[in-house]
Amino acid sequence: MSRDAANFSQGPAKFIEIVAQLEQESSPMRRISLEEAEAFIGDDPGAAFEHPVLDLLARLEEKDQPAFERLRKRITKTSRIAEVDKALRKFKGYEESAEGDAAHEILLRLASNNAEFFSNVDGQPFARLLNMEKPEIWHLSSKMFRRWLSHLYYRDTGGAPSKEAVTSASNVLEAMALFDGDEYEVHLRTASVQGRIYIDLVKSDWSIVEVHEKGWQVLHSDDIRFRRTTGMLGLPHPENGGDIEELRSLLNLADDNSFKLLVFWLLSALRGTGPYPVLVLNGEQGSAKSTFSKIVRLLTDPSSADLRTLPREEREFFISAMNSHVMAFDNVSQISDMKSDTICRIATGAGASFRQLYTDQDEVMFQVSRPIILNGIGNIVDRADLADRCVFINLKPISIDERKSQSEIMEAFDAVRPAIFGALLDGLAHGLRKLPSISPLNLPRMADFAIWSMACETAYWEEGSFGQAYDRNLTDSVEVMLEDDPLFLVLQRVIASDGLIKETATELLAKLIFYAKVGGLSGKLIPDTADQLGKRLTRMAPNLRKLGWLIEKKRLGEKGERVWIIKSVSPVVSDVSEQLTVSLTDGSDTSDAVD
Repeated sequence: MSRDAANFSQGPAKFIEIVAQLEQESSPMRRISLEEAEAFIGDDPGAAFEHPVLDLLARLEEKDQPAFERLRKRITKTSRIAEVDKALRKFKGYEESAEGDAAHEILLRLASNNAEFFSNVDGQPFARLLNMEKPEIWHLSSKMFRRWLSHLYYRDTGGAPSKEAVTSASNVLEAMALFDGDEYEVHLRTASVQGRIYIDLVKSDWSIVEVHEKGWQVLHSDDIRFRRTTGMLGLPHPENGGDIEELRSLLNLADDNSFKLLVFWLLSALRGTGPYPVLVLNGEQGSAKSTFSKIVRLLTDPSSADLRTLPREEREFFISAMNSHVMAFDNVSQISDMKSDTICRIATGAGASFRQLYTDQDEVMFQVSRPIILNGIGNIVDRADLADRCVFINLKPISIDERKSQSEIMEAFDAVRPAIFGALLDGLAHGLRKLPSISPLNLPRMADFAIWSMACETAYWEEGSFGQAYDRNLTDSVEVMLEDDPLFLVLQRVIASDGLIKETATELLAKLIFYAKVGGLSGKLIPDTADQLGKRLTRMAPNLRKLGWLIEKKRLGEKGERVWIIKSVSPVVSDVSEQLTVSLTDGSDTSDAVD
């Protein structure tokens, strides 16, 4: 009995079903798989417009966005994708069903079907774009999100949404994120989560590095949510077996302590949690401070705007901090009190609020902690509270015969950058492994940085390396700051002459002005009033105590006058102080030195 006869013997209905199946298999209207579509398209520019391919595109767009995007990318090799999108809309009957939809309603429908909307712990709205090969996270106010929204509209309608429609839809999506969406922690470049460190490599596949006690690995994870901002660039794919010493040869560091402190700063910047120390690069003109800053930035948080000028306002500082993990400022000459305070707050972690533009009541809230780089000529940090948060790196002058072009240096750096990055990841893993056992008795101002550095130090050097380098760094910074302070120079002379200062601020001010005059220093460098002198001495007191000075303010006598008591236990005699002594003994006429 033939197969057709056997099927017919089962009944006419079964026979009709089998015939219909055979007709579908040989018909151009049958459904095909993704693999069959790729073979079907081949090199034929018209194949993408055939019914089987359009049908598959429609099904994938509804049920499998990643596969839909991969097929569209394949089609671009043979056909004009805009025309294929137009054919797909017609195939779905969109033109008939959506004519009555307003543009913002179309945008809302498309966005809801292609993204997840949520907020972070600070109440900021975000979208997790799902129609990508890997989910991407963008702030709803970012240009990238609005471009993505417009692209959805174009792909579905062939037209461009108005600015008003995009704004209207964005406002609704923001409300959905804040009131209907879940809350997640959102990170920028680095994250510290449950004892592990995660670093966003900023690659197109959204790969990240996970660092744990046993080592590190590159992976893809939807559990750690990283956002990206305009200008962020990628870190290299790390290599195993790297040696941190490869970095040393690329930098013109003045001494071994500077190299060690730089490495500890890099490990802190990559850790994913603050407080962070401020990296201060000091050097003469032509000592490659900018190039040095670029290299440091390329190992931690590469950006198309790697070096910037110091912001003028507090608001600009915090906006920059919201958009970059590492903040690098080039050619800093002077830091005002406001800027110094702001840098301190951002480095150690602080919040700020500013009135939103064009509103009277709404505020924009900021909560950040960021690693900061400052470079400049000479001593650019002159306040003790900022100096306590800094790591000072001295760069040696570069002779003419040693000078290289920036392109030459960067070419050499790019060759070893993946290995150096891998060596830094090894240090992070070592730090995570050793951290629970670190419990020092005495800690400096930046205690978290010190503990983390002590945990990491034996990845490269012997135990105690950090303490030796950091203590020397703090002492050197204090001496440099005070030797550049004319008030300190005059105080030294008063102490050398009187042995002990025990006077009111008014009495001390008169004495300081006298010694400044005979020492040849401008009277403008001494505070104008007793109140200003008191504030200067209060700010100077922590640094003086680090050098062994006794300085305090007490109420003495029957009247209870406020008296400054100052004594140098281990005085620091500078060259300028010696010059003051010479001026006093040789009887030089310095009457024109004071206004």
